Amino acid sequence: MSSPLAAGWHCNNSAAIPTDTLLTPMDPLLECGKQNIFQHEGSILKCVECFFSDHCQEGNLCTPGTAGPTCERCLNSHRDDGAVGHIALGSTCVECPIAPWGLVGLCALIVAIIVKTALSGFSTGMATLLKQLCHYLQLLVLTMGVSMGWPLIYRDTLRYVNFININTQITLLECYMKLPVPREYVEWPTTILLLAFIMIICWLLDKKAAASMPVPRELSAKERRKAKKSSSLRVVSPRPVTPVNPKRRAARRFAWVVAMWLYVPIALVTLHSQACSNNVPKALVFSEYGHIYDNELECNHVIYQVLSFLCIVTLFGLIVFGPLLLIFFTLVQRKWNKLHSEATLYGPMYESYRTRYCFWEGLTMLRKLLAIG
Repeated sequence: MSSPLAAGWHCNNSAAIPTDTLLTPMDPLLECGKQNIFQHEGSILKCVECFFSDHCQEGNLCTPGTAGPTCERCLNSHRDDGAVGHIALGSTCVECPIAPWGLVGLCALIVAIIVKTALSGFSTGMATLLKQLCHYLQLLVLTMGVSMGWPLIYRDTLRYVNFININTQITLLECYMKLPVPREYVEWPTTILLLAFIMIICWLLDKKAAASMPVPRELSAKERRKAKKSSSLRVVSPRPVTPVNPKRRAARRFAWVVAMWLYVPIALVTLHSQACSNNVPKALVFSEYGHIYDNELECNHVIYQVLSFLCIVTLFGLIVFGPLLLIFFTLVQRKWNKLHSEATLYGPMYESYRTRYCFWEGLTMLRKLLAIG
């Protein structure tokens, strides 16, 4: 790099550099640990490479709409002295809309689901359609994470169908009010707790539906002997079949669709929670405990450490191993010919696909995880 103020880098004045590392005007660069130290126009500068390289312009300037020590976050009207508010969309920042259109679109979708369910029930076809819409929109929005010059019309369109962040971020609170705590402290818990809350509701509905279904009574030895002698009685099949319970199956189907919609938001927040200087190259942050998505967010606070621990447990237990266990489980069900006999209990995991491709849902989840990475 010929200049410390080149594009893709950002520098701060530093008074904490040891005197034995000071440079002469002839020395353009010195490696000091993992931090780059420069002498520029009589000032000693610490420079780091910007994580979002497109945000850092030549001359130590940030791209319009971005802010922060390394231009890593979007300008906020309540945080940056009344500046025009911006929100993050992938690796770019766009102006805050006059209303949270993503939330409006999500509410309209929920109303449509309620009306359709009331008219004809929550069928397999409806669940499949919702999952296809989920996969398409989430993969579409994830493409914005690729650092390139996206057309303005493409970015503006995705703002209105941004269902990828089903948490407080979809409400765009930072655009309309000042948050008393860092945005991450609100966004991360709500994402995980929302899934837990909906799963508890679906579990209660599942238990209620199961209780209303009469349990088949097994025949006694005397009744079995009588059944063998009588041609009018049907011999019981040796393989038990779970009774079909439409309400229970619909509740489980709805829970599975919700889990598919929340998989990407949870994956994003759990991965972002680990983006601290102790997990990423320190040359990307100025602070020793800085966060690459917001250098002003300290990762050594107790609250952050607790949230980070919960997120990393969720990351490995649900996000990484979840799809792998799903693939393994569906293949075992297919091997033992239980896909149809236990459809009421586990059908929502594979009923949208043919028997040969019953494991495909897990591959779709892994595809999203790779797209996030």
